[in-house]
Amino acid sequence: MKRSPPSYTSSTSSSDIDTDSDFSPCFEFEQEQDTKPIVSSPPTSARSTPKKPKTNNQKSPSTSPKKPRIKSEPNTNGVWDGEKRALFIDEIIALGYRHANLDELASKLGMNKRQLVDQLVPNKSNLRKKMVMAAKSM
Repeated sequence: MKRSPPSYTSSTSSSDIDTDSDFSPCFEFEQEQDTKPIVSSPPTSARSTPKKPKTNNQKSPSTSPKKPRIKSEPNTNGVWDGEKRALFIDEIIALGYRHANLDELASKLGMNKRQLVDQLVPNKSNLRKKMVMAAKSM
C-alpha cells in the first residue's frame, strides 16, 4: 500500500507576499522527531488473502497424453555446404579488405599497395579466388 506524499500548501495569497523583502527560499527546515507520524504495518493475517478450501468437485489438472514424434526432413538451414562456405569467405575477405590498412600491410610484406589490391579484387584469378575455391571444396 503506497501513501501519497503530504501536500504543503500555504495559507497566504499572492497579495500577502512582500516582494521587497530579502526572503531567500534556499533555507532548510528542521524537523523534530516528535512531529513525524508513526505508521505501523497491519498484522500479517490482515494482509494475506484467505485461501479457499478445496472441494471434492474440483479435479486436479491432468497432463495430456504425449503425441508421437513425427520424423521430418533434416533442417538444412544450419548445414554448411560448399556454396555457403564460399560466400562466407568472400564476405569476410571483402570486409577485411575495406577496413585493412593496406599501406602498413604492404610495408610489412615488402610489397606495394597495388600488388595487395590486385590479390583481393573479386572475379579474377588471384589469392582471393583461390581461398574461396578452397572453402567451397571443403
